[in-house]
Amino acid sequence: MDKRNHHYIPQTYLKQWEDSTNLIWLYNFREHTVSHRNKKSIFSEDYLYSITIREIQLLPPEQREVFVDPLKEYHVFLDNNELIPQQMVENLFRYNDFIIRKEDGSVIKQKHKAALLDDILNRKNSIIEDKYGELVEDSWNEVVDFFEKFRSMLLDDNLILPEENKTNEYVNRLLEFILSIYTRNPYNIARSMERVKKKDNVEIDNNTARVVFEKMQLLYLKGERKLFDVDKYDIHLFFTTKEHIFITTDNPAIIIGIKIENLEFTGVLWFPISPNVFSSLSFKKQQNFRNISCHLVAGETAKLLNEIAIENAEECFICSEKIENIDFRYVQN
Repeated sequence: MDKRNHHYIPQTYLKQWEDSTNLIWLYNFREHTVSHRNKKSIFSEDYLYSITIREIQLLPPEQREVFVDPLKEYHVFLDNNELIPQQMVENLFRYNDFIIRKEDGSVIKQKHKAALLDDILNRKNSIIEDKYGELVEDSWNEVVDFFEKFRSMLLDDNLILPEENKTNEYVNRLLEFILSIYTRNPYNIARSMERVKKKDNVEIDNNTARVVFEKMQLLYLKGERKLFDVDKYDIHLFFTTKEHIFITTDNPAIIIGIKIENLEFTGVLWFPISPNVFSSLSFKKQQNFRNISCHLVAGETAKLLNEIAIENAEECFICSEKIENIDFRYVQN
């Protein structure tokens, strides 16, 4: 993946919605267009998780040297003194005065020096990337398989719950995934900024918003802030057949209290896991016992859950198959 192109919806998550050609049907409900896309080409932004000079104060001292990783294979001088990595970071504001030499002692060309600076200023935050890799990329398929087994057993009328410890492990991994998706999505920080603007009647510039976005992620990833106490919630799983599939969107973690008719709980967080599994959280009914309920749903409930997902989306939803009889104009990639 291009170091500049950062996905805020992981490709391992989108993979669940690929069709037999390994492509996804992408519907833009604002433009009323539909396209058949590769998961690599959607839901990403350039430099989204890059560290920038203005955000260096968010990192502890031992982690700030990630800024100057591109310089570590060279000898860097300032005022005739060779700099160690910590000094490079402290003096980045004088980068134009740096003399950068190769191992053979020759000074690099100005074009090369400019390219190194671009790399320095837009490095991907390794803390964020490593944690997301652990929570998102490495374990998500296993989590999906676990809940898909629930679905298979329910369809076969042979639902056997695994041991409580095993179930809690996968529920917690699901919740960690949902929260990581929520905290890495720029739409959510943008919406938070809008709420602050309206509440306090203040203007927030893009630089400030970006710093807040980075800081929120770092606090979450270091365990200093949590969006939820996961032990306070029951989990509800909605299963559907291939005739009535679920969609997902460009902002799939839905945080809103919704009461669905004929269900005895109010969901406070909703999240599509796959085209056949949709999850929801509600506050525990019993303090010391986490309940997992499974619901096999038909077309109307699947449609309702899809509508909830679209209401939370920014502008796009995706489907694992082409939707017939829908007024969307097809556009070539």
